Amino acid sequence: MIVLKNLNRDVEFEFEDKLCQIVNMKKSIIAAVIAISFLASLIYMTKSSKLPQSIGLVMQSKNIYGFKIQDQLDRPEFLIINFWASWCPPCIQEIPSLLKFVQKNSQYKVVAISQDDGLAEIKSMIKTFPDLKEINFEIVFDETRSLSREFKVEKLPETFIYEYKTQKIMQISGSIDWLSVESKNQIDSFFNN
Repeated sequence: MIVLKNLNRDVEFEFEDKLCQIVNMKKSIIAAVIAISFLASLIYMTKSSKLPQSIGLVMQSKNIYGFKIQDQLDRPEFLIINFWASWCPPCIQEIPSLLKFVQKNSQYKVVAISQDDGLAEIKSMIKTFPDLKEINFEIVFDETRSLSREFKVEKLPETFIYEYKTQKIMQISGSIDWLSVESKNQIDSFFNN
């Protein structure tokens, strides 16, 4: 019996070692994918050729409560237009840092344009982010996808930052950490040149 217990322990330890190796390998792969995704997002921060008329369409659209965006937002220095969906993990992943970014930087306002299939999905997602009610963060349901077509959105999340003074538009494809030094430097550099 004692020999079997020792044998079982050896097998258990060997199994645990293999399991730890697999878990560590999965963590490394996930970290690499996140890093590559973040770097790819930064690479796609480019000047967009989208016209200010597209911004006007956003401001004329209605939020999920039926109010025109232009009536809900004071004209900010910068308008962040974020295309997202509740079923998109990178979209949901970036919301907390976007919320904190806007809370820290009052010159930015957000219009989040949902690509969901229904209002119920959007309202369910909103419940998970109670901070949305405390800041100027307007949510539009792009039911007909007219806004996503206007902006030529190809993937989610897709973000456009519009500066009213210069009428420059910066396009960000993919999810970013809005609070990272790299993201702040990219945004500052784009609008200061």
